[in-house]
Amino acid sequence: MITLYRYTLPFVRPVATRHGVLATRTGLLVREGDAWGEAAPWPGLSRESLKEAEAGLKIWRNDPQSDRILTPRLSSVVSAVESVRWVPDPASPIKIPINGLLSDEPLDSALPALRTAGFRTVKIKVGRQSLRADVERVCEVYEQLGPDIKLRLDANRAWTLSEALDFARRIDGISLEYIEEPLQNPAELAQFHNRSGLPVAVDESYWTRPITDFTNGCFVHALIIKPTIIGGLITAERVAEFVRHFGWQPVFSAVYESGVGIRALARLAARCGTPGVAMGYDTYRCLADDVLQPRLAFRDGALDLAEAERAEVCVEKLQELA
Repeated sequence: MITLYRYTLPFVRPVATRHGVLATRTGLLVREGDAWGEAAPWPGLSRESLKEAEAGLKIWRNDPQSDRILTPRLSSVVSAVESVRWVPDPASPIKIPINGLLSDEPLDSALPALRTAGFRTVKIKVGRQSLRADVERVCEVYEQLGPDIKLRLDANRAWTLSEALDFARRIDGISLEYIEEPLQNPAELAQFHNRSGLPVAVDESYWTRPITDFTNGCFVHALIIKPTIIGGLITAERVAEFVRHFGWQPVFSAVYESGVGIRALARLAARCGTPGVAMGYDTYRCLADDVLQPRLAFRDGALDLAEAERAEVCVEKLQELA
């Protein structure tokens, strides 16, 4: 028997999206026996709306042997169904490294939380304020956390080439694992890398351009892979294997999913992630509550997958859908 549910969870702090500010996260869960999956489209990124995802899941529930709705147009639905079908591998690595996430939180409260969770890799969102403020924030984090922490930056295509190069000059001397999507025009990424020397990661730019557009030259260090956006877990696994041929590091990333979705993404990382490379699943800490009990815990900068598998869904927090 397949059952569908809707959840609504509060954020710790409101989260800005391309379509406004969200105070809560709403998504869908699907259950078949003891297996759970999550479909939670993100406004402004996902091609499908929550309403369309719900309609797609209902079609699949009524005919689970048919895969006709399992298309990239409904990536979150594909991810949910694949999560239900995907049997965890008992031989998978137990602990999945996670990068801590710094968005707009005050550093006096955010940095102690990162230390408590033991993150060894930290990703800082930049490009949302003045260049000077971004530089000061990055420098302070580097000074406070120390050179043993790997730093990743994410500008979400905020800057012109000139602005990005200015930023790179101002943080000269700070070691970065990579800077993600620094440019408004992704065609200039190779030029940015060649002139700044900074390693580059590609995320949203390849959603609308062939990956092969970025393979001419050695400027890409990592590809950020959001399974629930690009077509599901199996597609994400195939993309990861493909980009390894170019020497790129695949990094799986979440989009504010609940614990059910994060657990599925952790299984994916255990199955085909690079050992020791931190995954981008820390959006989970932005949720003030979860559907899983107990909540997933990041300790020593990692998620214990065996512990996560023991967490159970609290059905009382869900609304069953007809």
